[in-house]
Amino acid sequence: MSKPELFTSFLATDIPDTSLVGNGLIYEGSRLLLGGEPGAGKSYLILQLLLEAAQGISWLGLWPLRRPLRCLLVQTEVTPFLLRRRGLRYNAPATITDSLWHYTSKSFDV
Repeated sequence: MSKPELFTSFLATDIPDTSLVGNGLIYEGSRLLLGGEPGAGKSYLILQLLLEAAQGISWLGLWPLRRPLRCLLVQTEVTPFLLRRRGLRYNAPATITDSLWHYTSKSFDV
Protein backbone atom coordinates (compact mmCIF):
# COMPACT_ATOMS: atom_id res chain seq x y z
CA MET A 1 0.00 0.00 0.00
CA SER A 2 1.37 3.40 -0.91
CA LYS A 3 1.85 6.16 1.63
CA PRO A 4 0.43 9.66 1.36
CA GLU A 5 2.85 12.17 -0.16
CA LEU A 6 2.92 15.86 -0.75
CA PHE A 7 1.12 16.80 -3.91
CA THR A 8 4.03 18.99 -5.01
CA SER A 9 6.32 15.92 -4.79
CA PHE A 10 3.81 13.94 -6.84
CA LEU A 11 3.73 16.65 -9.51
CA ALA A 12 7.54 16.54 -9.74
CA THR A 13 7.49 12.76 -10.41
CA ASP A 14 8.02 11.56 -13.99
CA ILE A 15 5.08 9.28 -14.88
CA PRO A 16 4.89 7.77 -18.40
CA ASP A 17 1.81 8.48 -20.52
CA THR A 18 -0.11 5.24 -21.14
CA SER A 19 -2.71 6.78 -23.42
CA LEU A 20 -3.17 5.16 -26.81
CA VAL A 21 -4.87 8.18 -28.35
CA GLY A 22 -3.39 11.63 -28.11
CA ASN A 23 -4.46 14.08 -25.43
CA GLY A 24 -5.39 11.25 -23.04
CA LEU A 25 -8.66 10.38 -24.79
CA ILE A 26 -8.36 6.57 -24.59
CA TYR A 27 -6.07 4.61 -22.27
CA GLU A 28 -4.83 1.02 -22.47
CA GLY A 29 -7.66 -1.30 -21.35
CA SER A 30 -10.32 1.41 -21.34
CA ARG A 31 -13.86 1.11 -22.64
CA LEU A 32 -15.97 3.67 -24.43
CA LEU A 33 -19.74 3.91 -24.11
CA LEU A 34 -21.62 6.20 -26.48
CA GLY A 35 -25.15 7.34 -25.75
CA GLY A 36 -27.58 9.84 -27.21
CA GLU A 37 -30.95 10.46 -28.76
CA PRO A 38 -32.35 7.99 -31.34
CA GLY A 39 -31.35 8.90 -34.88
CA ALA A 40 -28.44 11.11 -33.81
CA GLY A 41 -25.93 9.03 -35.80
CA LYS A 42 -24.24 7.18 -32.92
CA SER A 43 -23.89 3.92 -34.84
CA TYR A 44 -22.32 5.65 -37.84
CA LEU A 45 -19.99 7.65 -35.62
CA ILE A 46 -18.73 4.71 -33.57
CA LEU A 47 -18.30 2.48 -36.63
CA GLN A 48 -16.19 5.13 -38.35
CA LEU A 49 -14.14 5.64 -35.16
CA LEU A 50 -13.50 1.90 -34.73
CA LEU A 51 -12.64 1.31 -38.39
CA GLU A 52 -10.00 4.02 -38.25
CA ALA A 53 -8.71 3.03 -34.79
CA ALA A 54 -8.31 -0.59 -35.93
CA GLN A 55 -6.12 0.65 -38.79
CA GLY A 56 -4.11 3.05 -36.63
CA ILE A 57 -5.48 6.06 -38.49
CA SER A 58 -6.00 9.36 -36.67
CA TRP A 59 -9.78 9.70 -36.30
CA LEU A 60 -10.97 12.75 -38.25
CA GLY A 61 -7.38 13.98 -38.03
CA LEU A 62 -8.00 15.03 -34.41
CA TRP A 63 -6.34 12.41 -32.21
CA PRO A 64 -3.08 10.76 -33.25
CA LEU A 65 -2.84 7.03 -32.54
CA ARG A 66 0.36 5.38 -31.34
CA ARG A 67 -0.55 2.10 -33.06
CA PRO A 68 -3.59 0.24 -34.45
CA LEU A 69 -6.02 -0.66 -31.67
CA ARG A 70 -7.90 -3.90 -31.07
CA CYS A 71 -11.58 -2.91 -30.96
CA LEU A 72 -14.86 -4.61 -30.11
CA LEU A 73 -18.15 -3.17 -31.36
CA VAL A 74 -21.10 -4.35 -29.26
CA GLN A 75 -24.23 -3.49 -31.23
CA THR A 76 -27.62 -3.49 -29.49
CA GLU A 77 -29.76 -1.40 -31.82
CA VAL A 78 -28.78 -2.04 -35.43
CA THR A 79 -29.59 -5.32 -37.17
CA PRO A 80 -26.72 -7.44 -38.50
CA PHE A 81 -27.93 -6.63 -42.04
CA LEU A 82 -27.61 -2.86 -41.46
CA LEU A 83 -24.26 -3.21 -39.69
CA ARG A 84 -22.87 -5.19 -42.64
CA ARG A 85 -24.26 -2.67 -45.13
CA ARG A 86 -22.67 0.21 -43.23
CA GLY A 87 -19.34 -1.60 -43.05
CA LEU A 88 -19.43 -2.14 -46.80
CA ARG A 89 -20.42 1.49 -47.35
CA TYR A 90 -17.34 2.60 -45.40
CA ASN A 91 -15.32 0.19 -47.53
CA ALA A 92 -13.91 -1.60 -44.47
CA PRO A 93 -10.49 -2.88 -45.52
CA ALA A 94 -9.46 -6.50 -45.23
CA THR A 95 -6.33 -5.41 -43.35
CA ILE A 96 -8.27 -5.02 -40.08
CA THR A 97 -9.31 -8.68 -39.83
CA ASP A 98 -7.50 -9.17 -36.49
CA SER A 99 -8.17 -5.70 -35.07
CA LEU A 100 -11.93 -5.12 -35.20
CA TRP A 101 -14.51 -7.52 -33.80
CA HIS A 102 -18.26 -7.16 -33.46
CA TYR A 103 -20.98 -8.70 -31.33
CA THR A 104 -24.70 -8.24 -31.85
CA SER A 105 -26.32 -8.62 -28.47
CA LYS A 106 -29.93 -8.83 -29.70
CA SER A 107 -31.64 -11.54 -31.64
CA PHE A 108 -33.33 -10.11 -34.70
CA ASP A 109 -35.19 -13.27 -35.66
CA VAL A 110 -38.66 -12.54 -36.99
